[in-house]
Amino acid sequence: MQERPRVQASCSIVANTMIVDSRSDVVLSCLGWVDRGALWRFDGQSGQQDSIPLSNADYVRLFRGKAECFAVQHIWQSGRFRMTAHAWSVPEQTLSSIEVGEHSANLDGDASVWASLPSTYVGPVAAGPSICYRVLALDDATPRTIRLDWFDDYDPMYQSVGSA
Repeated sequence: MQERPRVQASCSIVANTMIVDSRSDVVLSCLGWVDRGALWRFDGQSGQQDSIPLSNADYVRLFRGKAECFAVQHIWQSGRFRMTAHAWSVPEQTLSSIEVGEHSANLDGDASVWASLPSTYVGPVAAGPSICYRVLALDDATPRTIRLDWFDDYDPMYQSVGSA
């Protein structure tokens, strides 16, 4: 029997379009605006693939965790972003979520899951009639937002904050 190739998985705080579980059995991916709020899953053991609808977001970004979980950033063009935490074993189920607003970040669900996920994320939020960027920072699973005043001088149509 031929051994299947193993894929190296990275644990970076940078958003990925594709992430692999720790056993290199399952690959999740998203193509931004194409997939909108859904993920594609490929199971290397069975050879099956499917789509997992998660939200009505305009696009999502993936973040691999240190344990058997991953985070998804849901982004809406209207200036809204939400983070959700998922287990590799049941990616369609949300373990915890954080809704990010202009001045607040509200956590719902199991806060302990965020300890094994990246601790910072950047996304757009509505600030009155305009859209600005906020850093979501998780300190001991307590979410807080950080305003990026210096970014107001840039043109967000052509420039953006990639990661924190």
